[in-house]
Amino acid sequence: MANSDKNIVITPFIGSTTSDPQIVFSGASSTLGPQNIALKVYPSSNGTLSFEGSAGQLFSITNSLSGTIFSVNDVSGIPSIEVLDTGLIKLAQYSGNVLVGTGTDNGVDKLQVNGTVLATAFAGPLTGNATTATTLQTARTINGTSFNGSANITTGNWGTARNINGTSVNGSANYAIGRIYDTNYRRFTNPGGGEYVTTTVSVTGAIEVVFPNTFSNGMYKLVIEVYEYTTNESFTVYAAGHTSGALWYNTTAYIIGNPGVDRRFNVRFGRNAANRAVVYIGEVGSVWSYPQVFLTEFQCGYAGFQDNSAGWAINFRTAALENVSQTISNCQIGYAVSTNTA
Repeated sequence: MANSDKNIVITPFIGSTTSDPQIVFSGASSTLGPQNIALKVYPSSNGTLSFEGSAGQLFSITNSLSGTIFSVNDVSGIPSIEVLDTGLIKLAQYSGNVLVGTGTDNGVDKLQVNGTVLATAFAGPLTGNATTATTLQTARTINGTSFNGSANITTGNWGTARNINGTSVNGSANYAIGRIYDTNYRRFTNPGGGEYVTTTVSVTGAIEVVFPNTFSNGMYKLVIEVYEYTTNESFTVYAAGHTSGALWYNTTAYIIGNPGVDRRFNVRFGRNAANRAVVYIGEVGSVWSYPQVFLTEFQCGYAGFQDNSAGWAINFRTAALENVSQTISNCQIGYAVSTNTA
């Protein structure tokens, strides 16, 4: 090991059938022996200039404008960098990763960049989040409302309309749930039309609750709320019965009110001229103070189910009651009179 080992040896190998011309560069120091790099010329590819060390070929340049014109190889002779005549540059095509702006390899990603990348376009899938994007490149419509990502939105309607009590609702407007009923039309809450509201001081007549459909074979139960503008005179009527042919059968009625106030109205079951079932409360001469009447619940069974969700009517009748087939009297529960039969 000496500085005298430094040398440049040119060997033309004229006439050799096994070796090609080469120049061997030897570097040395007082502590290292000769370190040799050979520059060899091969006849392949119109002449190839190859730089080789003790580990093998380091890189090569060919005397050709076709195919690979420059190559840097690893210790196994596999190209790490390869430049083709087409201008294509291949980096780490067989193994390894490419690092830009960093010396730390995460061992996973093929291209690792530490810094800003400037490009006119990216092709292929991207993962992660864009840290500087403020809007979508193309706005999208969400439930009818345009959204470009610049601000929160409130959609004008739902994505798909839904049926609520038989009405299609898409959320674009308020929807009042006035009545609730099952899909088989067997039980209803707040049936449409089942109310009587007035500002009249005094109203005369029997309360008349008219069914929306023609007389049929059914078994019914109704809850009727009656408010009267007199202390302790408001009450609730429960009425039930079976219709068949043109008559009511097996009826039930009872009134719940203040047990100290006489609310023993007759409850009658009839059929009007339009062939609709009717429940009457009171007499044609009954006088009421600011009466407010509501049918709050209705249920039906047996057979002949119909849509009774709307079309009800509540009136005060002063003419003769029509086609009454059942009457229940003295039906106020708890009224303190010995004649009460409820």
